[in-house]
Amino acid sequence: MKSAKSKRQLTLLTLVAALGVAVYLNWEYAKNDSPYAMQEAAAVNATVETEEEQPVLEALPDKNYGDAQLVSAGAESTDSYFEQARLSRTKTRDEALDKMQSTLKNTQLTDAEKKTITENLTAVIEGITLESDIENLIKAKGFADCVAFLEDSSANIAVKTGSEGLSKAEVAQIRDIVINKGGVQAQNISIVEVK
Repeated sequence: MKSAKSKRQLTLLTLVAALGVAVYLNWEYAKNDSPYAMQEAAAVNATVETEEEQPVLEALPDKNYGDAQLVSAGAESTDSYFEQARLSRTKTRDEALDKMQSTLKNTQLTDAEKKTITENLTAVIEGITLESDIENLIKAKGFADCVAFLEDSSANIAVKTGSEGLSKAEVAQIRDIVINKGGVQAQNISIVEVK
């Protein structure tokens, strides 16, 4: 009886530690995420230097319709897609983990309910680890970047590609990784090319 209780406590302690690390890393990445930082108006206005743009600024001196940003469809936008996808995934998972952890602290829960919540926490953490492992294995095959989303028995993989797209052999490599590592059936794997 004592060993089962100590195992449960050890499992809970491990989950709480993993959640703490995840929240800390999310906070660190959000704090240092410079592409999403607000620019001061003076810095934005200092970039407008060409003579062609000056008449437009002089014609509407009292109007401010918002600050515009030049957006390129090149490598920066695909990189920002992957950053945004990871940030969104992390935020969603952190919210779910926080909710489960706060529910677990409820003293009115039965042992069966606590066990179910603990199993759900473990499943979420295992899913996070599995997605990370799949992403690392795909990158190890030579792909520039990718994001894996695993839900139930399906997998959605977004892969950064060049203008030529993915070859059949590359698609087969990605599917093999997801099948072997994630245990997902081939018909439940969706691979999206991000150019």
